Amino acid sequence: MSQDQCARRSLPDETQVAVVGAGLAGLSCAKVLQNNGVDCVVVEKSSVAGGKVRTDRVEGYVFDKGFQVYLNEYPMGKRMLDYTKLELRPFYKGLYIDSPSGQPRLVSDPLSTNLGFRDLPQLLSPTDIAALVKAFISSYRNGNSSTDAVLSRFSSASRLRRSVAEPFLKAVYLDDELRYPISFTNFLIKVFGRGGASIPALGMDMIPKQFASSLNEQIFLEQEVVQISSDGVTMNSGERIKAQCVVVATDATTARRLIPGSLQQIDYSSVGYMYLRTKERPLGHQAVYVPSVNKGPILTTCVMSDVSIYYAPKDTHLISVSYRPNASPEDVKNQLNRVFGTQTKSWEELQSGTVSASLPKVFGQALQLAKGPLVAKNVVLAGDYLESPSIDGAFASGVRAAKTALTIVTGRGVAGEVKVK
Repeated sequence: MSQDQCARRSLPDETQVAVVGAGLAGLSCAKVLQNNGVDCVVVEKSSVAGGKVRTDRVEGYVFDKGFQVYLNEYPMGKRMLDYTKLELRPFYKGLYIDSPSGQPRLVSDPLSTNLGFRDLPQLLSPTDIAALVKAFISSYRNGNSSTDAVLSRFSSASRLRRSVAEPFLKAVYLDDELRYPISFTNFLIKVFGRGGASIPALGMDMIPKQFASSLNEQIFLEQEVVQISSDGVTMNSGERIKAQCVVVATDATTARRLIPGSLQQIDYSSVGYMYLRTKERPLGHQAVYVPSVNKGPILTTCVMSDVSIYYAPKDTHLISVSYRPNASPEDVKNQLNRVFGTQTKSWEELQSGTVSASLPKVFGQALQLAKGPLVAKNVVLAGDYLESPSIDGAFASGVRAAKTALTIVTGRGVAGEVKVK
């Protein structure tokens, strides 16, 4: 069923569970409910399902909304997704970092390729090794310590810290202060180390589309919920859907507005993105460049068409740049010119924009929700901010919300594992 058809259909009068929001948390929740024989309806304000995971396609180019990747060893992702159908295309296990002269230089993961051991002496001093051991011990003793607090154990002159860890994590977290807890950083490092990063061959939106393909009859687009109660939802059109349980799978700001008193105010980080096309490949591997010596607004640069050939027409290359949202396009292009030289003058900008409310600045246990996702009678929350700011966090939150909804609908606790796939 097409998205237009999802938008044109009449809303049902009644369902067992009404899910508000068709992002990854809402879709995964609905999928689990469907697999366990529960009737549900997903209502989404926008014209497309997927939440923050969206993709545009224009004249043969694939533009994900912001630079996004998927980590292959996400534990919930492995349970929820069919990897074969996604046709995942891997990134090279390494990074382009700034050399002392400011030119991009490839460093490889020593656990994945022998080339990585070549780079270790230049990145790890004896002092770094001692600091690494202390940081490892500290991070497991106190997982709530900020990532910055643990990295501060390294010398400010440490190349591992200055050229790799800090610029990479600042780009991932969209936070120059690295306030996320070290426990989450450890999780990402472990998952990345085991399986690396990838993108679906045809674009990141193939992830939500995989859910939506089996939920089309339950998804209703361009339907804004304005009121929530213990027995249903009311739309801005005045229509109402009666439900035994309501799952609010929106961003935290919207959830707080729909359910007053349910959440503390949660601030979000935003990120700018730009896509450019070129005839020449500026980088030689399918790896991400993170600047450190070259100061400026850029967080990451990557040739997406090197990772998946479907991201650009034949004989052209698509470059993705993510940057701090307060920067101007000219600031971004000036930094690209400093890094890659005069060749950037021929690069043509195709699309740019800002992803607002990209990542929550606090999440999970820091929210101190006494009753977990159940925030009012028959009303359940879902969203990555409840678990971790990641695709896997959205999946985990959706499954958790589905289990709570199942308990409400069936009137008894859920025994054992629910059906996920």
